Amino acid sequence: MKKIISLVFIAFLSVNAFAQEDMTEQESPKTDDVKLRLSIGTTAGDDMSRERFATNYSFDFTYLTPIANNFKVGLDLGLTKISTNDNKTISTNFTKGYVSLCGTFRIYNDTGKFYFGSDLGYAYGLGDGGFIYRPKLGFQISDCSGINVTYTDLNSDVQYNSVSLGYEFTF
Repeated sequence: MKKIISLVFIAFLSVNAFAQEDMTEQESPKTDDVKLRLSIGTTAGDDMSRERFATNYSFDFTYLTPIANNFKVGLDLGLTKISTNDNKTISTNFTKGYVSLCGTFRIYNDTGKFYFGSDLGYAYGLGDGGFIYRPKLGFQISDCSGINVTYTDLNSDVQYNSVSLGYEFTF
């Protein structure tokens, strides 16, 4: 009986040792990312939108968590101000804008420098609000900063499309 208990104990220790060895050989999981993005863009789309709107300024807060190798998902909260082409008074130049709440994903290449992603959600404001879709293409300059280009398509009672260039900080 002592031999059986000793063999079980030795087997348990060896399995535990191999499990610890496997854990150290694997890559450590990537951490969650908190990103702040500042961007400026111009109106795209039909002639009516370009006549009505000019540039936009955006601030986005993004939280991403890794799901698989080179794939992250999360949430995006953004505030966008849109200047109009109304030149009557300066005070009415920044009366349009929206707040967006979106689900987001990013797919990184093997080096982790380039990514493709998208935001999908709802934007409040700019009329009654509506569905927003925002594909992104980006480049990580360093571990704490990057640049990206986005195309925004907002479908509400006021149709709005834009192209933006952004700089993001990672915390």
